[in-house]
Amino acid sequence: MSRAAATLIILELECFHSAADGSISTPRERMIKRIELINFMSHQHTVIEPSSGLTVLIGPNNCGKSAVVTALQILCNNPKSTYVLRHGAKECKIIVETDSGDVIQWSRKKSGSPKYLINGELFDRLKSKVPEPLHQILRMPKVQVDKESFDVHFGEQTSPLFLLGDKEKAAAQFFASSSDAIRLVEMQDRHKSNIKFRKADLKRVSKERESLHAENLVLSPVTALYKLAQACEKNRIKIADEQSLMVRIGVCVESIQSAQQRALLLDKQNDALRAIPDPPALRPIASISAVIDSIGSAENLIQNTDFQLKAMADLQTPPKLQPTKRLKQWVAVWEQNQQAKAIAEGRLHALSGLSNPPQIASTKVLEQTIGRLVTGQRKRESLDRDLKTLGQLSPVPELTSTSALSQLIARHDELSNQLTDQQNRLRSNDQQIATTEEALAQWLDRNPQCPTCGGPVTKEQLMEKNGGHVHA
Repeated sequence: MSRAAATLIILELECFHSAADGSISTPRERMIKRIELINFMSHQHTVIEPSSGLTVLIGPNNCGKSAVVTALQILCNNPKSTYVLRHGAKECKIIVETDSGDVIQWSRKKSGSPKYLINGELFDRLKSKVPEPLHQILRMPKVQVDKESFDVHFGEQTSPLFLLGDKEKAAAQFFASSSDAIRLVEMQDRHKSNIKFRKADLKRVSKERESLHAENLVLSPVTALYKLAQACEKNRIKIADEQSLMVRIGVCVESIQSAQQRALLLDKQNDALRAIPDPPALRPIASISAVIDSIGSAENLIQNTDFQLKAMADLQTPPKLQPTKRLKQWVAVWEQNQQAKAIAEGRLHALSGLSNPPQIASTKVLEQTIGRLVTGQRKRESLDRDLKTLGQLSPVPELTSTSALSQLIARHDELSNQLTDQQNRLRSNDQQIATTEEALAQWLDRNPQCPTCGGPVTKEQLMEKNGGHVHA
């Protein structure tokens, strides 16, 4: 007999068991309706709810079927059970509920004796005994014959047939008791009644099976209809996708028409800008840089001279010379006058051939015109490039993403803004140069001679970066 079959017989005897006083319980009297195992052998937490009749547990070997039988045996007889605690757990429990509302709990820890909790009442320190109320509720004790005890409620896997595997003496002692014989006969009658009931149930199930088979035949076209519905659903999704694609195509066509209108507008602008002549070449800025450097050097020289004058202004008047030193004083004065005369004559000779400096005309209007011309030329070149690019397009271009064109337009706008900034900076630099040259001319008008050496100073000398005036 397999392990699963042994479990089947045990649960059947649990549902229809005999009492110790010789009475036979009815199918609805003291029936077990719930079995709960916690940390018991291989069961961490298992709940079994038997049906009202025959309950079968089926499964592979070592899945815990025999542990359920062992749990019920331990609950009814309380034998030595130090081996049932799950590995790593501190306490195991067996909880059984009957349809009459009784709750029986058996538990034990790693150390100590087992405990019973029957309907809220605690029973401990029992060793291998069982509480008296236990079998009053379950009515599943062992049958006592003289000194022998027989368990008629459990058929173990090692001894599946009751009494047939025992000695003849044990069988004779069991059947010698009239009350026990009557109990077995009543159990046999109950079993025959169950067989009759199960046969009737089998006929009913067979009729239901035939009815379901006929219904399946009627519903057999449903599979084909379901596949057809799936195909229709796929076609519906495909149509929806095509409609969405058509909407996107319409948007792209509108964008192409807008681009064509923009191309026509750019063509007109290009035709209008072709009449503008090319701007004149820009003058080199090397001379302007030299002038700026010369002006900076002149300003540094002026600042040094001012510092020297301020330092000499604080000097005290020299003391009066004694009469014996007056001649030396006159000699020194005469020598200084001679030197001053020579310097003055040199200045006069140097300045005699100079003409008045020319007036510097304002270049603001010219610079603005040049800036506008440069801007127009660059816009024209940009439009030419755009026109050349658009001229290569086919009459009906393929639909493509406009992200690259948007990036190109954004880049073109960015470069146009940078060009405008550079032109503004150039105009500002030209204005500063004009202002500096005007200030330099005014300074030359006030100082035609070098304050250090007395020699002539010209604008060209100050503008020279390498050379020029000796003090520059």
